[in-house]
Amino acid sequence: MPNVRRSSLSARFGASHIVASDPACSRVHGHQYTVQAWWDAASKVDRFVVRGVILEFDSMHLNDMIPAAPATVDGLAGYLLERLSILGVTKVEVYESDTGRGAEVERLPG
Repeated sequence: MPNVRRSSLSARFGASHIVASDPACSRVHGHQYTVQAWWDAASKVDRFVVRGVILEFDSMHLNDMIPAAPATVDGLAGYLLERLSILGVTKVEVYESDTGRGAEVERLPG
């Protein structure tokens, strides 16, 4: 794949979740999340709108915000890419800053 110049932004927020299948996360608890969103530098992406979509999750319960996906970093990354791709975002990385868990999803061209 040729080198494509990318632009990005990063946003942090706190949110709660429950992951019943994970003994460490089977009760309501919260994490700090860091989200990095990437797009082709030539795209006309409105950084403020992208940041606004990400920050909709601040102080929320992820199980209520992404009901069709697991409330994990993988589920959140996939859901955010789905929402942000209409704005031109092509890659999303999500990290739980207190646990080090992370996920990355990307839409390939074509």
